[in-house]
Amino acid sequence: MFSVMPLRAIAFQCLFLLLAIAIEAAVLREALKLPYRKSVEYAASINLLSTAVGWLIFFSLEPLVPLNLKFQLINCIFFDQWSSSIAAWVILAGFATFFISFLVKLSGLDLLRLLLQDKAEKEPEQETQVEKSRRYQNTVRARKNAREGPGRANAVLIANALSYTAILLVLFIRIVVPADTRL
Repeated sequence: MFSVMPLRAIAFQCLFLLLAIAIEAAVLREALKLPYRKSVEYAASINLLSTAVGWLIFFSLEPLVPLNLKFQLINCIFFDQWSSSIAAWVILAGFATFFISFLVKLSGLDLLRLLLQDKAEKEPEQETQVEKSRRYQNTVRARKNAREGPGRANAVLIANALSYTAILLVLFIRIVVPADTRL
């Protein structure tokens, strides 16, 4: 028996990840005053975490889905064939995915900042006075940002909303533009 790989779904997942990382990195950089590299690292990490958690939830809930809905879901993912009865489920799943991914990304960002802050505090002790002063200022700034919880939550919410909007736009274009005119 052979297995079928959903290459189209995998390609779109990669496209959506790249799109979300780019948008969310820009929002996190502006809102949290992060350097370019760190904002991209944070956005990539929390988006990969969110995607992994999302697929784990999907595969754990999949056995509970009724058989007729499973066939429609397979047709939707593998063959790009939509039915009106699955549209409501897709919209409901979209809303649930948005809020779950927001919570996962916010928790992931907190965990990432905590882990990286602990790592920065365990750096080697041979530093110049300027480096110690710079590290102290960064620590003070990081603690101030950590206390600004709603600011961080708002930044993640806005980043998540913008990335989901861009993904919905891509999906809308994919549905509206006929398959024979696409590249």
